Amino acid sequence: MYSGIIKASTYPAKENSFKLIVSAKTADGFEFSAEKKVTIQNEHSGGTSTCIEQATCEICGEKYGDLKPHSYSPDWSTDETNHWHECTECRAKTDEAEHTDGNKDHKCDVCEKILSECTDTNKDHKCDLCGKTLSEHSGGKATCKDKAKCEFCGESYGELNVNNHSDLKHFPAVAATKTAEGNIEYWYCSGCKKYYKDAAATQEIKQADTVTAKRPSGTITPGADKSPQTGDNSNLLLWIALLFISGGAVTATTVYGRKKKRSVK
Repeated sequence: MYSGIIKASTYPAKENSFKLIVSAKTADGFEFSAEKKVTIQNEHSGGTSTCIEQATCEICGEKYGDLKPHSYSPDWSTDETNHWHECTECRAKTDEAEHTDGNKDHKCDVCEKILSECTDTNKDHKCDLCGKTLSEHSGGKATCKDKAKCEFCGESYGELNVNNHSDLKHFPAVAATKTAEGNIEYWYCSGCKKYYKDAAATQEIKQADTVTAKRPSGTITPGADKSPQTGDNSNLLLWIALLFISGGAVTATTVYGRKKKRSVK
């Protein structure tokens, strides 16, 4: 087996392949020849570039060529203040900008990131930003005088509760005298300014109904000021009967007395 080095000082610039022919003759007179096509690599080749690193030549191992363009994701990357498109290989950023919410829907107008939640710092039951209704009036108790007061915002709402009296007071019965009027037992609510006959405040009455008149100044025998009613014959007949009975008794006594005198003679 033979080996050797073939040198060439120059070769055409546009050529990159040559045919080498080698011939030899042995000592015993045997001759032979061989051909070989040789390609000379004028440029780097092979390897793969990225957006941050050149390709590596597979022949010489050197870096060569241009960097690969960034491969930006179509999806938005975000943080608390900005949004951008990010390279999938090197995380480089493009189209970076600050979040905006011009329509006040709590989302970025560009990337749709949620920027805030509804809040109600002024306690008007609506979102301070978007105006969405967040709650309704609640809590508190209505009375006959005042509406219920919302426990959240402090405003009055709803209707009066006529069955829930704010200040129902009991007044015991007071007997009338010759100098002063009296009153029946009753209950009075200063809230709705109404009078009631019962403690449950279900029987409403007027103020005049609570007053009892003064007692008469003279002594009156019960029934003494009453005379027989027209057309009432029962009392008249009774009086006549009594008169007859009493008259008969007097007559009988007189007759008996006379008989007694005669018998003595």
